[in-house]
Amino acid sequence: PRPVMFHEGVLLMELVVDAHGRPAPRLVDAHVPREAAAPLYADLRAQIVRMLACDLIHGDLSPFNVLLGRDGPVVIDFPQVVGAAHNRQAESFLRRDVENLRRFFAAVDPGLASAAGDAREIWRAYERRELTPG
Repeated sequence: PRPVMFHEGVLLMELVVDAHGRPAPRLVDAHVPREAAAPLYADLRAQIVRMLACDLIHGDLSPFNVLLGRDGPVVIDFPQVVGAAHNRQAESFLRRDVENLRRFFAAVDPGLASAAGDAREIWRAYERRELTPG
């Protein structure tokens, strides 16, 4: 979401809405149909990759920190973001973020069990400087 206002240490962000114009639900509170699980996971994995391409890791990414907005999933709650290049635990944070989401979606679509190596592959590409936002 875009920032709207910052006042006395409080950041007000735009309201993320769902397809009906209502406040978007957190992923953990939403009904995710099986056929939507893999595309949503792929979208969020791509967002994780784009962040890592900027040397950033969310650090606390889970179904609680994703809103299902009108235009797709929206990652929120960034106070604990870590710099990937300068944090000794960066790889474990990345793995935890990816696995939190993969496990959530695999409970809906068991076919996502085959994506268990995604975090490892993403981190390897990052270490080899082969990771691109796309």
